[in-house]
Amino acid sequence: MFLVILVGVIVGIATMLFTGDSSVTTAKHYFGKSFLPGGIGVNQTIEEEIPMPVAVQALTELVEDNTSSLTAWYDRTYPRLPGILQNLLPKPIDRRKVVEAAIMKLGTFGSNAAPAVPALLRIYQSTNFFVRVHATQTLGRIGPAASNAIPVLLHEFRPTNTFSPEGVAAALVHIDPTGDCTALVWGNLLQRPEEAFWVTYYVDACLMNLRMPSQLRAGITQDGVRWESLRILGSMRFAAARTVPVMRECLRDPNERIRAIAAGALGRLGPESKSALPELRLLLDDEWALVRDAATNAIQLIERR
Repeated sequence: MFLVILVGVIVGIATMLFTGDSSVTTAKHYFGKSFLPGGIGVNQTIEEEIPMPVAVQALTELVEDNTSSLTAWYDRTYPRLPGILQNLLPKPIDRRKVVEAAIMKLGTFGSNAAPAVPALLRIYQSTNFFVRVHATQTLGRIGPAASNAIPVLLHEFRPTNTFSPEGVAAALVHIDPTGDCTALVWGNLLQRPEEAFWVTYYVDACLMNLRMPSQLRAGITQDGVRWESLRILGSMRFAAARTVPVMRECLRDPNERIRAIAAGALGRLGPESKSALPELRLLLDDEWALVRDAATNAIQLIERR
């Protein structure tokens, strides 16, 4: 009797996970198969025929289905079933690969993928590094519509977090171009003593990265550390008195990307970085367009208030 009940439960779960006839379910099956090795492969014609809201919902459900506790239970239970029953049920798949591919696909829809934000935030409970990296990138591509992600992303900078914050600062810039929302979240964290300690620690760590002697700045790795440090300091208005002088020095850096990112970071600090306006105006004549554009935007952000 117990076996009959168990079989009924498993078949019911399998039916719920793998069947359906709506347009969303059809799209979900297509994406699920195209994301797996040996699957049907990407068909651009089919994808162009899927309405964008349907594709976003299908991809979101694909992420949720393949990271749910119900799916995990199915994958654990399947190998323990008798062979005759296994032959009747779908075999477990490489769910991580499907989830990563679905998250990256969502990123191609930009702000139109906003309905997926709750599912992407839930992904941050995952211990898988690559899944979280892809989720971070997609949240950045969604932009301001993903503003609910700011508190979650800021917690990635905790020293005790084993997930590298690489890419998080860049995502925050896209989600919150003015830095206003991020500054509010930092302010809330500083109200809690247990949070204020690591936030202050992170300011010190970023400043140390920017003050690194030039002879130690070897290669793209060190430049990447400085880019990330500038971006995150650009959202920390509470520390502007300490950080702006150091960031102003970066406006004279020989690396054009450092100059551009420093300008953008100062712009996000708003009026707190008014002292940098003379240097920013000098960059309006910089030989690099990306530096000139960053300086122009920064001046506008600083003077808009």
